[in-house]
Amino acid sequence: MEFKGERLRALREAKGWSMVQTEENTGVKQSTISELENGIIKFPREATVDKLCKGFRLNDKNYFYFENVALPTEVLPPDTPEDLLKFLLSGDNIPWIQLAKSIKDSGLPPEDIEQIVKIVSRNKK
Repeated sequence: MEFKGERLRALREAKGWSMVQTEENTGVKQSTISELENGIIKFPREATVDKLCKGFRLNDKNYFYFENVALPTEVLPPDTPEDLLKFLLSGDNIPWIQLAKSIKDSGLPPEDIEQIVKIVSRNKK
């Protein structure tokens, strides 16, 4: 399967990282990052992709191989607040994002959820 370098570039730019910062955060050499982004390397070693996923906190390698895997920055409006983007891009927040989907699917309006959180938070103190 061919690596889609434009996906790496989009992810790197969404994080606001230069290629040097990407090297520092992933352990993948800047020259390799450039070659991946420019399509010179089309079939990187699995260890390289693993490093990229770890550095970017991606749980799914498929982001780099399939067009139908999207990041929040690719589907959210351009005026999405920076703190929300950081929250969504952090792999640590996956359980909260899944919970949000479950809450939305429950049909409860956001106002009710907000009230429930306030009540539970008060009771925990």
